[in-house]
Amino acid sequence: MTVRRAAALLVTLVLSGEARATGDLVGVFEFSGSSVEQSRIDAQVEGAIKDMGFYIRPIARHRLHKLTKPAVRFEFRPFEGGVRVVNEMVSRPCHYDGSRVSFTNRLGKQTEAVCARSDKGIKEDFIGADAGTWSHTFTLSSDGRMLEQRVRVTAPMLGQPLQYTLTYVRTGT
Repeated sequence: MTVRRAAALLVTLVLSGEARATGDLVGVFEFSGSSVEQSRIDAQVEGAIKDMGFYIRPIARHRLHKLTKPAVRFEFRPFEGGVRVVNEMVSRPCHYDGSRVSFTNRLGKQTEAVCARSDKGIKEDFIGADAGTWSHTFTLSSDGRMLEQRVRVTAPMLGQPLQYTLTYVRTGT
């Protein structure tokens, strides 16, 4: 066996081991939710901003709608020591060792993230310039076909935390 083949085999084994460690959280998943899910998110946004002042409320609503818009699809690309989380708006690495990474978020602002893995997925905690917290927990179903994304957002200006779940289905691509 040539050195090149051996190296390719080793990389494949490492990446497949990483995939098994996160319940095969690898591949492409498309949003399978409905307008009902979006209506629930919209209602939570309205509840969170209802006590804000008249002038700030529309700005907060616009920003939160932009941030809470479900991704059309997620792609998870494994690399040694982590997985890259990609959608149509952002691409960010998720290092399983918990090291911070910096990326540009949907609003065009620099954001840092810390990632942790579980046997069925990953959890990302985002650290932005604004006070508050934002987290995504991705959990793969036992058959590997469905992906659940649980989102939690807290901030001092919000009257209540935003918490919602989105559902994605694995595609053949």
